Amino acid sequence: MYKFFGHTEQEKKKYCKRMSEIFSHYYDPFALWMSKLIVKYTNIMPNTISLMGFFTAIICAVILAISGYTDNPYKYRIIGAVVAFIYYNIDHFEGKTARLRGIASRFGKWLDLMIGYICLSLIFFGCAIGLRSNLALILLSVI
Repeated sequence: MYKFFGHTEQEKKKYCKRMSEIFSHYYDPFALWMSKLIVKYTNIMPNTISLMGFFTAIICAVILAISGYTDNPYKYRIIGAVVAFIYYNIDHFEGKTARLRGIASRFGKWLDLMIGYICLSLIFFGCAIGLRSNLALILLSVI
């Protein structure tokens, strides 16, 4: 049987299923609530929400990057973590908003995936720059 970092494929699937259950239990209700609010009270389109998430991730990366060049880096790292959490939630309720409006498209799915890949890379790059003086934290963020 195939081993993945010391775990069998069956153990890996079991772990992924458990993580999916945790994810859907905590984030899905919030994302659905936010999506309903957006659909009911605004005219914001899902692709616009994706772009808002992109700019949130840029802000997060900048905050994390400058954290290593300040007198109190922990304050900026906490702010960066909060902004990353906000980005993650924005990214999660964008798809639900598209489905609630009935305008889900292949382009929107592609845009969401591409922005997601770029944003995660930006956030990790910002972490690496901000943690320039602490090799252990850089290695931990990569793992």
